[in-house]
Amino acid sequence: MQFSPAVYEHAASLIGKSPWEASRDGELLFQGHKKAFELYHHSPVVVGIDIYNLEPEAYGSTIEQPKLNGIPAITRHLCSSMKEIKELPLFDPQSAGRIPMLLEAARRLARALPEADVRIPVSGPFSIASNLVRFETLLLEIVMDPTSVREALDHIVDGQVNFCKAIVDQGLDIAFFESAATPPIIPPQIFSDVVLPPLKSIIDQAAAIVGHPVPCIIGGDTTSILEFIMETGTGYVICPSETDQEAFMEQMKNYPEVMVRINMNPLILSEGDLAAVNKEVDRVVALGREREKVCIGTGVLPYETTPEVVLKTKEYISKR
Repeated sequence: MQFSPAVYEHAASLIGKSPWEASRDGELLFQGHKKAFELYHHSPVVVGIDIYNLEPEAYGSTIEQPKLNGIPAITRHLCSSMKEIKELPLFDPQSAGRIPMLLEAARRLARALPEADVRIPVSGPFSIASNLVRFETLLLEIVMDPTSVREALDHIVDGQVNFCKAIVDQGLDIAFFESAATPPIIPPQIFSDVVLPPLKSIIDQAAAIVGHPVPCIIGGDTTSILEFIMETGTGYVICPSETDQEAFMEQMKNYPEVMVRINMNPLILSEGDLAAVNKEVDRVVALGREREKVCIGTGVLPYETTPEVVLKTKEYISKR
């Protein structure tokens, strides 16, 4: 099986920088992800450090510098209600926030690493909304004012279509991320009624723009919403370590054309016990042994993960 670690903030550690530093400097972003690919030769290379912050910051939400090697997060939400989101001007991907820097770093990586599958992370509408308003506000309005929620999410979709077009104009590809919508916080019925329609809309439109199905990455306990995820038409999903992976893979037998990345528990990698790592690899390999379109992932590699452990993991997988 191919080994596909998820490298975001870990790219910063590989060049001795904090996630904050690497996320704010195009040269450091380039150097970190270049170093990661040269070490791991993973696929895809998703260019970013704090990937869910990009669009909310481009709209105007605030991120403050965390302490030491903390992961940057939204510290001031731009809006107080979903109705305010509907009134936001759509951001310009050529000038808003860090997005132009990200696009330039990705272009450089694609030129420097022609063998790499370089992709831009694009957040799903629900995840963006959860960073434009407080998450508890979003949950309350789903119950109290579902019409405003749907209208706001549809407005965000329009902005994400513009973002996707800008990405493809630069000769780059796309990976979608929508992990704010994961159970148990979002029950399956709410996912189906509220999250799925705008998510399907943007994934359909993105696939038309790039010319092929795009990944739809949702972490957490997703087995209960897997059939809804497949309704998006995605060509790539993850089987998260947090879910019932056996049940997830059983359902995926109905979708042999879709690539599944079965995630190892990333904490095992960060702890560095190679015997435990090998045992985890054996478990994941057994889950995917009967599937043709399958690879092994890690979840998001923690910042402090030792590169030697990742390389030893890759070596062990290659011998399975």
